[in-house]
Amino acid sequence: GSSVSSVDTGAMSRELELSAIQRANPEMQKRVFNVIREISESASNPIKMIHDHGAGGHINCLTELLEDTGGEIFYDKLPLGDLTLAPYEVLSNESQERMGLIVSEQDIGILQEIAIREGAPLYIVGKVTNSEKIVVSSEKINSPFDLPVSVLLGSSPETIINGKTKSYSHLITEKIAAQNADHKIIKNASDFKAKLKDLMQLESISCKDWLTNKVDRSVTGLVAMQQCTGPLQLPLNDAGIMALDFNGEKGIAVSIGHASIPALLDPKLGSQLSITEALTNIVFCPLEKGLSGIILSANWMWPGKQEGQDEKLYTAVEEVSNFAQSIGIPIPTGKDSLSMTMNYQDGHSVKAPGTVVISASGEVSNVTKAVTSEFKNIEGSFAVYISFTSSEKFQLGGSALLQSQGDIIGEILDPIDAKTFKEAFNFVQNAINKDLVLAGHDISSGGLITTLLEMCFVGDIGAILNLRSFPDADALFSEKPGVVLQITKSNLETLKNLANEEIPDIDFRVIGEVGGKNIRVITESFDESLSLNEYRELWLKKSYLFDLKQVPEVHAKERNNSLQVKPLKYNIDSQFDWSGKTYGANLKGASVKNSKLQAAIIREKGTNGDRELAMALYAAGFNVSDYTMNEILSKNISFSKYNLIAYPGGFSNSDALGAGRGWAAAWKFNSNANKSLLDFYARPDTLSIGVCNGCQMMTGLGLIDLENPDGIYMSHNESGKFESGFTTVTIEESNSIFLKELTGSTLGVWVAHGEGKFNLDPKKSKFEISATYSIDSYPRNPNGSDLKAAGISSIDGRHLAIMPHLERSFLTWQWPYKANTIPTTGYTPWIRAFTSARDWLVDRLENS
Repeated sequence: GSSVSSVDTGAMSRELELSAIQRANPEMQKRVFNVIREISESASNPIKMIHDHGAGGHINCLTELLEDTGGEIFYDKLPLGDLTLAPYEVLSNESQERMGLIVSEQDIGILQEIAIREGAPLYIVGKVTNSEKIVVSSEKINSPFDLPVSVLLGSSPETIINGKTKSYSHLITEKIAAQNADHKIIKNASDFKAKLKDLMQLESISCKDWLTNKVDRSVTGLVAMQQCTGPLQLPLNDAGIMALDFNGEKGIAVSIGHASIPALLDPKLGSQLSITEALTNIVFCPLEKGLSGIILSANWMWPGKQEGQDEKLYTAVEEVSNFAQSIGIPIPTGKDSLSMTMNYQDGHSVKAPGTVVISASGEVSNVTKAVTSEFKNIEGSFAVYISFTSSEKFQLGGSALLQSQGDIIGEILDPIDAKTFKEAFNFVQNAINKDLVLAGHDISSGGLITTLLEMCFVGDIGAILNLRSFPDADALFSEKPGVVLQITKSNLETLKNLANEEIPDIDFRVIGEVGGKNIRVITESFDESLSLNEYRELWLKKSYLFDLKQVPEVHAKERNNSLQVKPLKYNIDSQFDWSGKTYGANLKGASVKNSKLQAAIIREKGTNGDRELAMALYAAGFNVSDYTMNEILSKNISFSKYNLIAYPGGFSNSDALGAGRGWAAAWKFNSNANKSLLDFYARPDTLSIGVCNGCQMMTGLGLIDLENPDGIYMSHNESGKFESGFTTVTIEESNSIFLKELTGSTLGVWVAHGEGKFNLDPKKSKFEISATYSIDSYPRNPNGSDLKAAGISSIDGRHLAIMPHLERSFLTWQWPYKANTIPTTGYTPWIRAFTSARDWLVDRLENS
């Protein structure tokens, strides 16, 4: 089917196009991933070769695995759900949740054992033959396949495309010629404010909260930086970072860049700006090898085969290659989507602008030193502008300002000088590595003024911006590559001296002071104050309008209203030991009095939060074992040796039967598993904790009140959608073994769930509310739970069912907002939930 994705929409029949849609199965992908991960982490990795199923399906994947040797493919062994498919359809269909492996025959048993444990279907579908042929053998089909590898994987024939040039340069020349020498778009203060209001509502500029709040931005617990930041948790960060593990400091940073509108006027400039934006985004991550350690990927989104477009594509591709080489970084991979045209039955068509989307990635030396984008509320700090080009001009052709006014044609930016760009990039990297930078944000769509306003909006703080040194107000909207840094007063002289040494010829200016509640803009022609809330509300408006399409109107309004007025606020014991020493937390394995303390992680198909929960328990001093439900249901596992059971988050059984309910049914309807679990709960010296999907399973199985479970029920979030965000919960007074040490605290925590609403009836069930959402309104209370409940515990305090992901929030670098008071390294108070459980169990074991 997906060969249709490379032709114009509307070029083929509607039925064929609809049948070409690829439907992903993320749970199956996770099962396959678990098998590959477990195999690859073993002492002896039996995988000789591995290749994913993508374009071309089985025949492509398996042929490429056998490219060097040849081999036989057993057609009759290929999994087949639809018996009506023709052989060529079976061999070439592009279902995505499959991996092809080559392993030695003696290792098949190991692979099968792990696949069964993880619930990942495994099929032996061929063998290596060293024949230099690919043979498809079958007893069912009449036309077996027998071809030399060289025929199947030989060089593709050369393609020659004859394209026509279609340039807009004459339009630019004519427009500039028609203008007066002193032509200005921004003529006065009122003009500046009016056009700024229009700009804030342009889709490319406006807030993307509607998009980021519905995807899991904390999964794995290794997310060191994601889109949202600041006290309001709005999306602004320029890059994302995944830590490589819980113990270390290293990570992988990713960023993207694109410049579709400038590319309409000049494909070369579009290619340069796509690369520079990706790089000015990733520059705020301390890179292990600096600029030389970055790798790029190019995704070509182009309306191919349309008049003038093939020539533009060729020009753009050539410039991406040339510019990347001039900077000194490789582009080893990429892809194309050349069907960016929609044809209608009446004969007209709509083309998307030709765009190259550049992805940049690189190793991070220390995830805790990454710089976020919002201005920090630090007294006596300054905004600094640094240009990444040698040009002194501030052109507006292809800019968001012109687009917001219904036009894009104008004088375009000068070509980017690679030498200047590299010097500026390295300077910012050095400043970050020397801990001189409080905040940083790139200049791209919308220009310098947009960058400054966004930093104020998300930081919830104003600034006095002295921009007299720029030629005019128009220059503030130019999208010339550069960055804005926030620097403390004490570090400003150090930064200036560093700039004099490293970038003496690059445009470096101190342009303002951060502070206050409004934004003052001073230029040569006007001095105006802008209301922070007024302009931020305009910036949020498009997000609100999109939100109306995905949640009930009452929730969209409540979210839009609360985002500006309900910042995150914490209440943490001033004596709390962030190092973890006083309560024995250690990610390398805590020292505990009783080395036999045992915790069991139990996970179901679709679980994705097991490792972070295991690490929190391990850091608290538990010996942690890992069980899948497949093992438990098939092997009659006993939990007699375990002191604590932990149920992680995820999407068990794809939530097909409701979140956690399929998992609960697996226990309930297997007599051996059910007895083993109830025996564990009958012991008075055991604890259990369920997080997110584990919480849903615990309530579905009635584990908080086994005798009267009917008064506890979980349902869909009132917003009707999956909610992801960083919010605050308050720990209430209760008997909870896990949480009572934190009573009275208000802590930041991640949430990521679709069915998190607690429906509670204390007349039917006995329970205690041990944690509540600190703010009752949406989205800080993401699900509308009764009594603001975020977590409930059994009356005796031994068993805790909690929706927020405390296990993704127990290290300080996992918190995306630290309020200037929380260190970048160490443990958050959430670690006390696990060390308190440890202490209670140790006490029971010593006195038993």
